[in-house]
Amino acid sequence: MNELKPRYPNDDEWLFPITTSVPIGNLTDHTFYISDDKVRCGMAFSVAYNTAKNSNNNKELCVNVSSMLCNVYGSPTVFRTSTEAALNRIGVRPSKVVWLPYMAKECNIDKNEIPQLEWPTILVYFSCCVLVLLKKFTDKESYSDFMSRCICDLRELVGFDPDAKLDIPFDFRRANVIKTMLGSCSTLRHDVIKFILRKSNWGDAEIGGVCQYLCAELAWSGMRHFSLINDVLVKPQSPVLFDDRVLSEVEDFTEASEAVASHICPQLYMSVASYFEMLMVHSSRFPTLIAVAQEVKKGDTSCARSSASDSEVILTAGADPITVKALVNLHNSNC
Repeated sequence: MNELKPRYPNDDEWLFPITTSVPIGNLTDHTFYISDDKVRCGMAFSVAYNTAKNSNNNKELCVNVSSMLCNVYGSPTVFRTSTEAALNRIGVRPSKVVWLPYMAKECNIDKNEIPQLEWPTILVYFSCCVLVLLKKFTDKESYSDFMSRCICDLRELVGFDPDAKLDIPFDFRRANVIKTMLGSCSTLRHDVIKFILRKSNWGDAEIGGVCQYLCAELAWSGMRHFSLINDVLVKPQSPVLFDDRVLSEVEDFTEASEAVASHICPQLYMSVASYFEMLMVHSSRFPTLIAVAQEVKKGDTSCARSSASDSEVILTAGADPITVKALVNLHNSNC
């Protein structure tokens, strides 16, 4: 059974085919903001963000988040193809491209009426877009707690004014829209993952630290239950794994473990995997192993100072309490 280890693929290994989305029904036309200044992209990003945060139209929200992604790095083409693919999937056509600041006057955009975001803020909000695209949140409270912590970390990382206020850019409803409508596009997810891996590996002077942070924050995301089994039962070679009562679950976990370990980027498996690949590691395939690992960890005094994410309770429907208790005793008596 393979242990979980991170892997960092090079550019040549990212050979995912670009699929052309065929939209169903009529396309809705929306404006797409792009910077015409490779050095100062703040105006285009600021206009897109201001439009996104105030929009009650889900498609308009997605268009402007796509625009934000395209206005962080020097070349807007980095995400242009994949964002258009994502937008086409949801029936959107960026019919009018507004180059800023060149076309500001022509389009009646007054920069004095729109808060202009500075570079540290842009980096933080770009990071929030990436996290919302790739990470699934189940409720408003966990979303707020997670984003507040990340923004606090990123403020220090990018040199944001410690006396200035910086809010979460999108509320839970909008975050869910972005994840559902844009994050469902595998082409966009792949491009975002490639970008943050490349920039973190190359130590890019501009956003390398931010991308390193994002890679660390997204590592093993959505795989808490899987990592728990790996750390608590697989690494110490627990006798639980050889017990007949969980034989089928161990076989399922072995199959899933091999799929994750052989993936191009195991630590970001849930961010780039297909729907079928995600089902491979679903908690319903090994509920007893999860419950046992959770109980063992709960009783491990060396884990008393674990983080909030480590102490997260994982639902284990399908696990028999009597079997779980017996297997916990088996583990504790031999490890």
